[in-house]
Amino acid sequence: MQRLIRTTILAFALGCTIARAGTVPTTTVTNKSDSMVQIVPLDEAHRSTISAPLDQIRANLPPGAFILTNRTSIPINVVVSLWSYQDRNGQSQQRRMNCDGYLAVPSEPIVKANDSVLITPGGCTMREHFVHMAAGGAMIANPLRSERNKSVFGIAGNLTEVRITVDSIIFADGRIWGPDALHYYTSVAARYWAVRSVVEEISAARANGLDTKSPLEKIRAETEGKGDQPSYLRRYYAGLLQRSPNPEGTLKLLSEQPVLPEFQHIGETK
Repeated sequence: MQRLIRTTILAFALGCTIARAGTVPTTTVTNKSDSMVQIVPLDEAHRSTISAPLDQIRANLPPGAFILTNRTSIPINVVVSLWSYQDRNGQSQQRRMNCDGYLAVPSEPIVKANDSVLITPGGCTMREHFVHMAAGGAMIANPLRSERNKSVFGIAGNLTEVRITVDSIIFADGRIWGPDALHYYTSVAARYWAVRSVVEEISAARANGLDTKSPLEKIRAETEGKGDQPSYLRRYYAGLLQRSPNPEGTLKLLSEQPVLPEFQHIGETK
């Protein structure tokens, strides 16, 4: 009788283990890797390809985390990533992450030439920081501690499928790889022209003997209450200068932003 009970318990435990194993979601990358870009999910199916130190912390990364490798000699300045999470109830949740080196002035690469980056719904981490991150060191946008990633962990146990789409990759020379359904390059261009317009208005005001305060107040007044993107961005950068503890330094930084390259679609283009 005791042997029968032990056998029943063992069979039940084995069944539970199999059931839990069956809940591991399948991960699909909708893009095809090519000679320019490689995309590898950090999931069980690719476990043998994951090298140290990411192999040590893979379990601490959210479903959908992946490595993007730049196979070219040109840095990547923008990566726009999308995730679709499907659960056992047929419900789906979407996530998006814009890793944008153009937010820095001057712009900085998200992925260096012939290098890799870890991308999750909570942020992007360059390969040079992998060891520091795995050791638990303090860092900005640590994917192991991101609130956005915690929200994915919250639904992980109920997931059946994860779909990863790299919507666009913008190289430093202006080439755009990916389907680019979101046309993110237009946001990059809009910010650039907003900065240019604010800087030029300040320069014109100073040429007429006015101080920096006057054109900034004029821009804020003209754009107040307007919901279009150019007005929003002009108001934002004018406010940035007004709030800056070092407005001259901030103005100099904005004035020195490099000219954008000519954007052109290549590769996986719709």
